[in-house]
Amino acid sequence: MLSQLSAALLLLAPVNAFWILTHGSLTYDRLDPIVNPGTVATHVHSVIGGNAFQQTMDYATTQTSDCSTAPVQADKSSYWSPTLYHRSQNGTFSAIPVSFVQTYYLQRDGPTQKKIVGFPEGLRMVAGSATRTSYNSSNMEDRAINFVCLDYDSKTNDAGPQSTFPQRQCKDGMRMQVNFPSCWDGVNLDSADHKSHMSYPIGAPDSGDCPKSHPVKTVLLFNEYVYDVGKYDYQAGQDSWVLSTGDPTGLAFHADFVMGWDKNVLDAAVEQCTGQLFGDLEKCPPFLASLDRSKASKCKKQPLVEEDALNPGRLLPGCNKYTPGRAPGAAGFCPNLAIPAIKGGPGASTMTASSASSSSSAAASTSSAHSASSSSSAAASSASGTKASTGSAAATSAVSSAASSAASSSGTVVASSSSAGASTAASSSASASTHKAHHHHHTKSNHLNPTAAHPTGSAPHASATAIAGSGNISNNGGSKSGSSCKRDAAHDAKRQASAEAKYKRAVRAHHSGIKNRMSANY
Repeated sequence: MLSQLSAALLLLAPVNAFWILTHGSLTYDRLDPIVNPGTVATHVHSVIGGNAFQQTMDYATTQTSDCSTAPVQADKSSYWSPTLYHRSQNGTFSAIPVSFVQTYYLQRDGPTQKKIVGFPEGLRMVAGSATRTSYNSSNMEDRAINFVCLDYDSKTNDAGPQSTFPQRQCKDGMRMQVNFPSCWDGVNLDSADHKSHMSYPIGAPDSGDCPKSHPVKTVLLFNEYVYDVGKYDYQAGQDSWVLSTGDPTGLAFHADFVMGWDKNVLDAAVEQCTGQLFGDLEKCPPFLASLDRSKASKCKKQPLVEEDALNPGRLLPGCNKYTPGRAPGAAGFCPNLAIPAIKGGPGASTMTASSASSSSSAAASTSSAHSASSSSSAAASSASGTKASTGSAAATSAVSSAASSAASSSGTVVASSSSAGASTAASSSASASTHKAHHHHHTKSNHLNPTAAHPTGSAPHASATAIAGSGNISNNGGSKSGSSCKRDAAHDAKRQASAEAKYKRAVRAHHSGIKNRMSANY
């Protein structure tokens, strides 16, 4: 009787229903098929999802993916956000690999809302802004993005999200979080600013009724990008962490999404999987046919833009100016720097001072979305799985680029090093089945791999480690003797075991609190 009552309550209260997909990294690339379609983007992104990611994308493109970093291979969507860099004391930048990314799919209803639907085919959207320079607590979009400092030995860990980067070392990583809007206008799959066709609910970024202008309530997409910043030197007041936009505050953090789910699978999951599944994807029948964690952990892609985006030296790719302590708000000004070529695309060209305008505004002025006959009919077709018509965006002006500090001084671009990410896939595969989403049921073996090289500029104690599943991290550290490698491997194994123990303690400590927050529409 009790079990029947519990099941009935779950069906009556989908507000608490959710599942989470845990991803390793697909690639790091200076592409943005939404804001900068067809050309090199303004800044580097950390990308997860289907391996068809490229400079121009629509729903049909996502479906050509051979694999996805999502354990449910029916999700061939593309997700990306600006890459996080470590700024060393000598002023050089090196990319911090993503440890893992959690994509939450939450059914967050409002007081009067009756129906939550899956995303329509072809939907594209952006949360946050690459040019934001301040925080406004009354702005729903600002409230949708925050950061959590992870330190499982500290009483201050997970004390609450912060609106900017934490001002202390985060020993066990930093979680960069973003809620996407979950109210659709029922007509447009994109808009000129890539936001107006969507809206946040009334009253909160992650729950509530939809406004009349955007009546269709979709499943809520909430992403967590976890970076293992604790393995890098941290100097208080020295802006050790900088986004690829040049922002050392976190205000310019944002995220993009191109819907690539098998529509039938997504809709069935929204309808049938109404419990708090966390990472137990086997409990959702629509997922079973394409559930393949091993394939997901091995899904990697070489960057298409021919530059060294991971170790660029003193100048961030795209000439994004770093300003101490302040979000820049716009790209830097670097006349006569070469624009790198895109593999399979047009060759490299040279950026002149007169053409150094931002491509973001050009994309906004040329992008459009076709509409269906009416909002009400589109809302009905959305609920039944009917596809709305797709918007188009014109290619925009090119953007400037710089690779290494040597390349910056000569005006040339250095091609990126070959990927070492494929060699890290096996270790992430072993632990993928143990992920339990916000509980942090992530064994540290999915984060550390003593066989892969760490980016240049990392902390000395981490020189022999890298993050499994991070993808495309090049070995620039030179060679070591056999005995030295054995000592490093032993050290890393001990460190990894310690990290696993900390994660297990954290899981136990956070288990009840997280469930309470979920129940309270956290």
